[in-house]
Amino acid sequence: MKEITPENQFHDTLFKLSEQLQKVESVSIDDKTLKLLESVKEKTQHLVEETKHSDTDSTFADAVEHFEDTHPDLTATLRDVINMLNNIGI
Repeated sequence: MKEITPENQFHDTLFKLSEQLQKVESVSIDDKTLKLLESVKEKTQHLVEETKHSDTDSTFADAVEHFEDTHPDLTATLRDVINMLNNIGI
């Protein structure tokens, strides 16, 4: 059984975010949404690999604002990631 640590929770949440991003990507979306989605996916992958990136907050905040009304599960997971980043000082 995997130990529950903040780092493990963070990586689990990033994995969940990645899955939800793929679900959103599978539906027909406009160019602005696609560009934002690709940016969030890129930042998420970078966080998984490096666990630090300077402009992640604004990218995720933009995504929360954009997806808030149309994708509540994705928005909730993005907020979880933002909170976790803040809690671990990123």
